Amino acid sequence: MHPPRVFIADDHPLVLEGLRRLLADDAVIVGTAYSGAELLEKVADATPDIVLLDVSMPDMSGFDLARSLKQKFPGVKIIFVTMMSEPFHVSEGFRNGAHGYVLKQSLSTELVAAIHAVMSNRRFVSSEVAARFANRSSIPGFVRKDTAFT
Repeated sequence: MHPPRVFIADDHPLVLEGLRRLLADDAVIVGTAYSGAELLEKVADATPDIVLLDVSMPDMSGFDLARSLKQKFPGVKIIFVTMMSEPFHVSEGFRNGAHGYVLKQSLSTELVAAIHAVMSNRRFVSSEVAARFANRSSIPGFVRKDTAFT
């Protein structure tokens, strides 16, 4: 299997550069964007397997971007990488096409694990998100298996 082709979209340059460096050994970074418009403009030429996407972008919400990406590029998998840990945001992420949801305060190993899970056609949430949902039935539509969801 080839290394995953990853496109990173985040409006904070430091976060974007940090993600790029973090994933250098585990993925091929095919593009970056600081806004939703820039992401939509560049993603077609980049042909990523995965888009890492922040929920909060300056010109449109990550949820709107996820919906648009799923309509235009149905084969692209989306992993939200965000500070938003509330159940509403997690549920909205998956409702709008996410395959993974990783908190920015997570360990770097969780992001790498999320990429591997998503590339294996499994869903993934950060351990902190999984713990928040442990007292609920589950994230809508998913069954818990550690932090990977099927």
